Amino acid sequence: MRSLYATFTLASLLAAAPLAGAYASMSDDGYTPPAPLAASVSHEQVILGQLNSVTDGIVADRDSGKLTVSQANSLTADARSIRKATMTAAAENHGQIPTAQYDQLLQRIAAISDQVNPVKMD
Repeated sequence: MRSLYATFTLASLLAAAPLAGAYASMSDDGYTPPAPLAASVSHEQVILGQLNSVTDGIVADRDSGKLTVSQANSLTADARSIRKATMTAAAENHGQIPTAQYDQLLQRIAAISDQVNPVKMD
């Protein structure tokens, strides 16, 4: 009987705790602020991910003969330059990249991407 009482008490407390936290977070107007995302992606991570994809495309196109070694080296150097600019901007801004600079970096990546596996319209 004691075990059932202890289990019931513990279950009640565990069930009530999230509800109490939600109630406590509500402001006077009834608005509950959204919970922060557990795994938000930073601008830096987006740029680095796209650079990895572009670099993989450069290697694939070089290996298949769509790009010469010289072209591949030039595009790889451009990608390296973007990566360095991304890391510098993030370091200077406490891990964040300002929106204007982020947009500029994405445009630079797009310019490289257009030269790798260009879309051919028939």
